[in-house]
Formats: sequence, C-alpha cells, structure tokens
Amino acid sequence: MGCEKAYIGAVVTEEEKQLLCALARAENISLSEFIKRKLLVDADKEQAALPEMLTVDEMACYLHVSRRKARAMCESGTVPSRKFGKSYRVLKKALDEFLVRDMGQYQDLPELLRPEEAANYLKISRCTLNRMIVSGEIKTVRISNRHRIKREVVAQMVGA
Repeated sequence: MGCEKAYIGAVVTEEEKQLLCALARAENISLSEFIKRKLLVDADKEQAALPEMLTVDEMACYLHVSRRKARAMCESGTVPSRKFGKSYRVLKKALDEFLVRDMGQYQDLPELLRPEEAANYLKISRCTLNRMIVSGEIKTVRISNRHRIKREVVAQMVGA
C-alpha cells in the first residue's frame, strides 16, 4: 500500500502512523484515502453540530408568509436575524424562541394553515370560512395581520 510514502498532513508519532497504516490496510485502501474518508466523516459530524440556519425563503415557508413579508420582518428586526451580503439568515432556534415569546400557545407554526388551505381542506368557500372566522366559530392566530388556522382545529371540524 505504500504507507511510508503517504502524506498525512499532520504531526504524528511513528506509533500513530503505524496504527493509521494498519487501519487503512484492514479496509484495503491507501493511507491517504483512509485519511480523506476520516476527514469527511469528521466534517459531517461538525456540520451536524452546527445550528440550523434558515434563508428568507425557508423562513417564509416555515411561517406561511410571503417571501417579501419574511424579508421585511428581518429588515425591521422583528425577527432575530443576521445579514450576510445581500441575504439574511435566521437561526431556527431563535425563530422558535421568538414565536414562543410572541405567540404563547401557538408555537407550532408549521401546524398553521392559511385560510385558503383550510377552506380547501374543509371543502367550503373562502367567503364561508371568512364568515366563520369573523363570527368566532373558528379560532385563528394573527401573524402580520393575516389569519392562520391550527391544523387540529380544522381536523376537529372535519371529524365533527
């Protein structure tokens, strides 16, 4: 395999080098290939340890708002975010904390539906749904002056 000639790229003792060569031979690959694989695995572990960052598009999907509204929330400081060049990034954890703080019991935003989605699911017109919202038959949460309906409320209505 030519272990003696392989470039390790780090300061290692002779014992460590022999151990690495033995491990590479056990997998029937060259030492340099073994080290590349090991570095890739380590890089994947580091990547998994990093917090999840959302783009403006991902945040808009997560909140069920338009891309323009999500960007405006970042620009105004409504949502904790960082600007990198021309784009914003939001820590998912910080966004969840913001939602819990500002929305209390409605912290499960992916579980919220836009009125047109709820109307389609209930097989009623948007106009009928709006009347039900105004009359209080359907409880909603308001995000950026827009109604959102919890999926469980819609599911209860279907089951009732």
